[in-house]
Amino acid sequence: TFRRIILVKMIKVNILLCFGIVAASVGYIQALAEEDIAGLKTKVIPLIGECAEKYKTSADEVIAAKKAGKDDINPCIIACIFNKMGWTSDDGKLKLDETKKFIEESIKDEEFVKKTTEAVEACQSINDEEVSGEDEACQRADLLKKCFKKSNVWMA
Repeated sequence: TFRRIILVKMIKVNILLCFGIVAASVGYIQALAEEDIAGLKTKVIPLIGECAEKYKTSADEVIAAKKAGKDDINPCIIACIFNKMGWTSDDGKLKLDETKKFIEESIKDEEFVKKTTEAVEACQSINDEEVSGEDEACQRADLLKKCFKKSNVWMA
């Protein structure tokens, strides 16, 4: 269907957004092996849908907001995806070993794995940031997103 074609095209460019860590440029994402992209789609697309629905939006809206360069994607959606992937605990703390393992198992491009792993290690400091309230995981997801942007592995 037309919707699926559009979704697949947007996902190809934005796939790594979906789990929080993305390449520094669209060209680099396109340079990833088709096998890597297909594997990521299989793992991430269902989570985007689940988490978007939980926060009363759609995967299409999340992807469209990202494609438009909007930085106002609900951080709770990002937190939900991170948590379902096993990257964060329920309170949003980054689980370094699990995250690195996911990256290493999902991507074959050694240069990309190295750069992304270094960013994840640097961003582990968000675990020490003070957050409070009932949406700690959402606040930490926002901090993590900002850290990834600073590390040039999150496309704004």
